Amino acid sequence: MEIIGWIVAVVVISGIYVLGLVAYRLSLDAKNLLAETKKLKELLATLQNSAEAEITQATPSLGSDYFQLVTKRALLKRKRLLASQARERRLIQRIRFIDLDKRKK
Repeated sequence: MEIIGWIVAVVVISGIYVLGLVAYRLSLDAKNLLAETKKLKELLATLQNSAEAEITQATPSLGSDYFQLVTKRALLKRKRLLASQARERRLIQRIRFIDLDKRKK
């Protein structure tokens, strides 16, 4: 009967220890959460205090500007396409050098 008492005592003490560790981790997480909410409140306050952007009516472009606008738009599309292709090339290059066979080591 004595051994059962010791086993119960060890289980209870280890349970209390685990609960203490869980409570400690929760307190640390709560502390970090409070710090982040404080930062968020400060950012929200600055956002609310900032002046709102004024909305202006769109004006139609003149006929003389049309070719410049089309050229700028085409250049922008080309720049985005080249950036996308470069990103794809970099990704393929990175994938090419991945060592999949872990048995060599």
